[in-house]
Formats: sequence, structure tokens, C-alpha cells
Amino acid sequence: MKFIVAVTCLLAATTAVRGLDQDAVIAKYMEYLMPNVKPCADEFHMTEDQAKNIQQAADGMDLKQLGCLKGCVMKRMGMLTGNNEFHLEPVYTMIESVHTGNDAEIQDVKKIAEECISSIQGEPDECNIGTKYSDCYIQKLFN
Repeated sequence: MKFIVAVTCLLAATTAVRGLDQDAVIAKYMEYLMPNVKPCADEFHMTEDQAKNIQQAADGMDLKQLGCLKGCVMKRMGMLTGNNEFHLEPVYTMIESVHTGNDAEIQDVKKIAEECISSIQGEPDECNIGTKYSDCYIQKLFN
């Protein structure tokens, strides 16, 4: 029990030090991503509600399908090419938009984006790339 309390306090302190309000930041990311999420959701026959919660599968939603949605969004943004090459410039543009006005935060989040490339090295499947990269990014951003 003490361990759980200690871990919870550590996670809360880390988030507080970064100064990130998880709900607010996720909402900003989703606002930025929605122009690309909607066409991908249509392609994978997903509802808008399912697509809005891109980081968590809604009840009854296929996790592979969610990863494919993420991969589709990455392709539409130019992060991922047809042969699964990953490009950071579109990620940097997104980070600068979402975290605008906070240069230190932008630099920290750009480092997270760079670190997460290792999570997708050698991965041939764009659906797995979508899941692995976004999971790494969110985990490092808020933990």
C-alpha cells in the first residue's frame, strides 16, 4: 500500500513539475488532430465518439483498429510515409502548436518525440507503429 501511495505521489509530482494539465493538453492535441482523425475514422468505419478517444479503446473497439487509425492519422500528417519512414517535422509542428508560448515545455516534449522513435524501430506494420509511438509519447508526456 505504501508503494502505491509513493508511486502516485511521484507521478503527481512529475506532472506538476512539468506543469501539464493532462485533460487540457489531451484536448489541445485532439483539437489539432481532429481534421486528420475524422477522415481516418470514416475509412475504418468508426464513430466520432470512438475516434475522439484515440488513446483509449472504447468498449467493444478493436485495439488493432485503433492502432490502424493512429497510423492513418500519422500518414495524413506526413509523420509516416507509405514505406513506414518516420518524419519528426510534423510532430514538431504539432508540439509547437499545442504547447505554444512555453519554449521550455516545447523543448522537453520534442525530446520525448525523439526518444519514442526507438519504440518503432524495425516495425513494418503501420498499425503497430501507430500504437507503439503514440503509447510511448503519452506515457513519457504524463509520467
